[in-house]
Amino acid sequence: MIHFFNTRGQALGLTVASESALSVMLSRWENGRVEVTDPGYQRLFREFYGRTNEELGFPPEPQNESAEELRDRLIVARSIDSATLDLFQSQVNNLRSSDQHFGAIVVLDQLNNLVRQMESVRTFSVSQQHRERLAATLTDARTLAGWTALDRGSQLQAWQYHEDARVSAREADSPFLLAHATAQQAVILLDIGEPAAAVELLKYARDVAENRAPPLLRTWLVGLC
Repeated sequence: MIHFFNTRGQALGLTVASESALSVMLSRWENGRVEVTDPGYQRLFREFYGRTNEELGFPPEPQNESAEELRDRLIVARSIDSATLDLFQSQVNNLRSSDQHFGAIVVLDQLNNLVRQMESVRTFSVSQQHRERLAATLTDARTLAGWTALDRGSQLQAWQYHEDARVSAREADSPFLLAHATAQQAVILLDIGEPAAAVELLKYARDVAENRAPPLLRTWLVGLC
Protein backbone atom coordinates (compact mmCIF):
# COMPACT_ATOMS: atom_id res chain seq x y z
CA MET A 1 0.00 0.00 0.00
CA ILE A 2 2.85 2.41 0.85
CA HIS A 3 4.46 1.69 -2.52
CA PHE A 4 1.14 2.29 -4.29
CA PHE A 5 0.51 5.56 -2.43
CA ASN A 6 3.96 6.87 -3.36
CA THR A 7 3.96 5.85 -7.02
CA ARG A 8 0.31 6.65 -7.76
CA GLY A 9 0.44 9.85 -5.73
CA GLN A 10 3.42 11.02 -7.73
CA ALA A 11 1.62 10.21 -11.00
CA LEU A 12 -1.38 12.27 -9.86
CA GLY A 13 0.77 15.16 -8.66
CA LEU A 14 -0.27 14.65 -5.03
CA THR A 15 1.92 15.43 -2.04
CA VAL A 16 2.47 12.16 -0.19
CA ALA A 17 4.37 11.63 3.06
CA SER A 18 7.62 9.67 3.27
CA GLU A 19 7.51 5.89 3.63
CA SER A 20 8.25 5.98 7.36
CA ALA A 21 5.62 8.66 7.98
CA LEU A 22 3.08 6.82 5.83
CA SER A 23 3.59 3.67 7.86
CA VAL A 24 2.59 5.52 11.03
CA MET A 25 -0.30 7.33 9.30
CA LEU A 26 -1.72 4.10 7.85
CA SER A 27 -1.62 2.46 11.27
CA ARG A 28 -3.53 5.36 12.82
CA TRP A 29 -6.07 5.48 10.00
CA GLU A 30 -6.72 1.73 10.04
CA ASN A 31 -7.03 1.64 13.84
CA GLY A 32 -9.55 4.48 13.73
CA ARG A 33 -7.43 6.84 15.83
CA VAL A 34 -7.35 9.45 13.06
CA GLU A 35 -9.79 10.10 10.22
CA VAL A 36 -8.67 10.38 6.60
CA THR A 37 -9.65 13.98 5.83
CA ASP A 38 -7.22 14.84 3.03
CA PRO A 39 -8.97 14.45 -0.38
CA GLY A 40 -5.71 13.25 -1.96
CA TYR A 41 -5.31 10.37 0.47
CA GLN A 42 -9.02 9.58 0.18
CA ARG A 43 -8.57 9.22 -3.58
CA LEU A 44 -5.57 6.91 -3.12
CA PHE A 45 -7.60 4.75 -0.74
CA ARG A 46 -10.45 4.60 -3.29
CA GLU A 47 -8.11 3.50 -6.07
CA PHE A 48 -6.25 0.96 -3.93
CA TYR A 49 -9.39 -0.77 -2.65
CA GLY A 50 -11.64 -0.04 -5.64
CA ARG A 51 -14.34 1.34 -3.32
CA THR A 52 -16.34 4.56 -3.06
CA ASN A 53 -15.98 7.19 -0.34
CA GLU A 54 -19.18 5.96 1.26
CA GLU A 55 -17.96 2.35 1.35
CA LEU A 56 -14.72 3.47 2.98
CA GLY A 57 -16.47 5.66 5.54
CA PHE A 58 -15.35 8.98 4.01
CA PRO A 59 -17.60 11.95 3.22
CA PRO A 60 -19.20 11.78 -0.27
CA GLU A 61 -16.82 12.87 -3.01
CA PRO A 62 -17.69 16.01 -5.03
CA GLN A 63 -19.43 15.26 -8.34
CA ASN A 64 -16.78 16.93 -10.49
CA GLU A 65 -14.01 15.02 -8.70
CA SER A 66 -15.89 11.76 -9.21
CA ALA A 67 -16.20 12.38 -12.96
CA GLU A 68 -12.50 13.26 -13.21
CA GLU A 69 -11.51 10.11 -11.37
CA LEU A 70 -13.72 7.97 -13.63
CA ARG A 71 -12.05 9.45 -16.70
CA ASP A 72 -8.62 8.73 -15.18
CA ARG A 73 -9.52 5.11 -14.52
CA LEU A 74 -10.91 4.67 -18.04
CA ILE A 75 -7.65 6.05 -19.44
CA VAL A 76 -5.61 3.61 -17.33
CA ALA A 77 -7.78 0.68 -18.47
CA ARG A 78 -7.42 1.72 -22.12
CA SER A 79 -3.62 1.67 -21.75
CA ILE A 80 -3.66 -2.07 -21.03
CA ASP A 81 -2.39 -4.14 -23.95
CA SER A 82 -1.77 -7.83 -24.67
CA ALA A 83 1.70 -7.66 -23.13
CA THR A 84 0.24 -6.42 -19.86
CA LEU A 85 -2.38 -9.18 -19.89
CA ASP A 86 0.40 -11.73 -20.46
CA LEU A 87 2.29 -10.22 -17.53
CA PHE A 88 -0.70 -10.66 -15.22
CA GLN A 89 -0.92 -14.35 -16.12
CA SER A 90 2.84 -14.73 -15.71
CA GLN A 91 2.62 -13.27 -12.21
CA VAL A 92 -0.05 -15.81 -11.26
CA ASN A 93 2.09 -18.63 -12.65
CA ASN A 94 5.11 -17.40 -10.69
CA LEU A 95 3.10 -17.25 -7.46
CA ARG A 96 1.91 -20.82 -8.09
CA SER A 97 5.52 -22.01 -7.87
CA SER A 98 6.42 -19.67 -4.99
CA ASP A 99 4.31 -21.26 -2.25
CA GLN A 100 6.98 -23.70 -1.09
CA HIS A 101 9.64 -20.98 -1.01
CA PHE A 102 7.78 -18.09 0.66
CA GLY A 103 4.85 -19.70 2.46
CA ALA A 104 1.09 -19.49 2.06
CA ILE A 105 0.58 -16.19 3.88
CA VAL A 106 3.02 -14.29 1.67
CA VAL A 107 1.59 -15.85 -1.49
CA LEU A 108 -1.99 -15.03 -0.43
CA ASP A 109 -1.07 -11.40 0.24
CA GLN A 110 0.54 -11.10 -3.17
CA LEU A 111 -2.40 -12.82 -4.87
CA ASN A 112 -4.86 -10.46 -3.16
CA ASN A 113 -2.90 -7.42 -4.34
CA LEU A 114 -2.76 -8.81 -7.88
CA VAL A 115 -6.49 -9.61 -7.85
CA ARG A 116 -7.32 -6.05 -6.73
CA GLN A 117 -5.17 -4.64 -9.53
CA MET A 118 -6.78 -6.81 -12.20
CA GLU A 119 -10.29 -6.13 -10.88
CA SER A 120 -9.68 -2.40 -11.10
CA VAL A 121 -8.53 -2.67 -14.71
CA ARG A 122 -11.39 -5.02 -15.68
CA THR A 123 -14.04 -2.82 -14.05
CA PHE A 124 -13.07 0.16 -16.16
CA SER A 125 -12.18 -1.61 -19.41
CA VAL A 126 -14.61 -1.25 -22.30
CA SER A 127 -12.79 -3.86 -24.42
CA GLN A 128 -14.74 -7.12 -24.19
CA GLN A 129 -11.71 -9.09 -25.34
CA HIS A 130 -9.58 -7.63 -22.56
CA ARG A 131 -12.33 -8.16 -20.00
CA GLU A 132 -12.61 -11.84 -20.92
CA ARG A 133 -8.86 -12.37 -20.70
CA LEU A 134 -8.69 -10.54 -17.37
CA ALA A 135 -11.61 -12.60 -16.08
CA ALA A 136 -9.79 -15.80 -17.04
CA THR A 137 -6.62 -14.73 -15.23
CA LEU A 138 -8.68 -13.59 -12.25
CA THR A 139 -10.26 -17.04 -12.09
CA ASP A 140 -6.83 -18.65 -12.12
CA ALA A 141 -5.61 -16.33 -9.35
CA ARG A 142 -8.71 -16.87 -7.22
CA THR A 143 -8.65 -20.67 -7.47
CA LEU A 144 -4.95 -20.61 -6.57
CA ALA A 145 -5.69 -18.36 -3.59
CA GLY A 146 -8.55 -20.64 -2.55
CA TRP A 147 -6.37 -23.75 -2.74
CA THR A 148 -3.66 -22.00 -0.72
CA ALA A 149 -6.21 -20.95 1.90
CA LEU A 150 -7.48 -24.52 2.13
CA ASP A 151 -3.93 -25.76 2.71
CA ARG A 152 -3.83 -23.39 5.69
CA GLY A 153 -7.08 -24.81 7.05
CA SER A 154 -9.11 -21.67 6.23
CA GLN A 155 -12.12 -23.40 4.67
CA LEU A 156 -14.46 -20.38 4.78
CA GLN A 157 -11.90 -18.15 3.10
CA ALA A 158 -11.18 -20.86 0.53
CA TRP A 159 -14.90 -21.16 -0.23
CA GLN A 160 -15.26 -17.42 -0.87
CA TYR A 161 -12.25 -17.38 -3.20
CA HIS A 162 -13.84 -20.16 -5.25
CA GLU A 163 -17.24 -18.45 -5.30
CA ASP A 164 -15.56 -15.37 -6.79
CA ALA A 165 -13.64 -17.62 -9.19
CA ARG A 166 -16.87 -19.14 -10.51
CA VAL A 167 -18.24 -15.64 -11.18
CA SER A 168 -15.16 -14.58 -13.15
CA ALA A 169 -15.08 -17.93 -14.99
CA ARG A 170 -18.56 -17.22 -16.30
CA GLU A 171 -17.49 -13.77 -17.49
CA ALA A 172 -14.50 -15.40 -19.19
CA ASP A 173 -17.03 -17.71 -20.90
CA SER A 174 -14.79 -20.66 -20.01
CA PRO A 175 -16.44 -24.02 -19.15
CA PHE A 176 -12.95 -25.36 -18.37
CA LEU A 177 -12.26 -22.71 -15.72
CA LEU A 178 -15.78 -22.97 -14.30
CA ALA A 179 -15.51 -26.75 -13.97
CA HIS A 180 -12.09 -26.48 -12.35
CA ALA A 181 -13.20 -23.87 -9.79
CA THR A 182 -16.37 -25.84 -8.98
CA ALA A 183 -14.47 -29.10 -8.53
CA GLN A 184 -11.98 -27.48 -6.18
CA GLN A 185 -14.91 -26.05 -4.24
CA ALA A 186 -16.25 -29.58 -3.89
CA VAL A 187 -12.95 -30.59 -2.30
CA ILE A 188 -13.60 -27.98 0.39
CA LEU A 189 -16.92 -29.69 1.13
CA LEU A 190 -15.14 -33.03 1.44
CA ASP A 191 -12.64 -31.41 3.78
CA ILE A 192 -15.40 -30.35 6.19
CA GLY A 193 -17.29 -33.65 6.02
CA GLU A 194 -20.05 -32.78 3.53
CA PRO A 195 -19.74 -35.61 0.97
CA ALA A 196 -23.33 -35.39 -0.35
CA ALA A 197 -22.97 -31.69 -1.14
CA ALA A 198 -19.54 -32.35 -2.67
CA VAL A 199 -20.99 -35.02 -4.99
CA GLU A 200 -23.69 -32.58 -6.12
CA LEU A 201 -21.09 -29.94 -7.00
CA LEU A 202 -18.88 -32.48 -8.75
CA LYS A 203 -21.79 -33.66 -10.85
CA TYR A 204 -22.36 -30.07 -11.96
CA ALA A 205 -18.63 -29.66 -12.71
CA ARG A 206 -18.63 -32.83 -14.82
CA ASP A 207 -21.71 -31.66 -16.74
CA VAL A 208 -20.01 -28.31 -17.44
CA ALA A 209 -16.77 -29.98 -18.53
CA GLU A 210 -18.42 -32.61 -20.73
CA ASN A 211 -16.71 -32.64 -24.15
CA ARG A 212 -15.42 -29.10 -23.58
CA ALA A 213 -12.57 -29.47 -21.09
CA PRO A 214 -9.14 -31.04 -21.66
CA PRO A 215 -8.92 -34.80 -21.07
CA LEU A 216 -6.71 -34.29 -17.99
CA LEU A 217 -9.40 -32.22 -16.26
CA ARG A 218 -12.13 -34.70 -17.14
CA THR A 219 -9.98 -37.54 -15.75
CA TRP A 220 -9.40 -35.59 -12.53
CA LEU A 221 -13.13 -35.00 -12.15
CA VAL A 222 -13.85 -38.72 -12.59
CA GLY A 223 -11.18 -39.50 -10.00
CA LEU A 224 -12.75 -37.12 -7.48
CA CYS A 225 -16.12 -38.78 -7.91
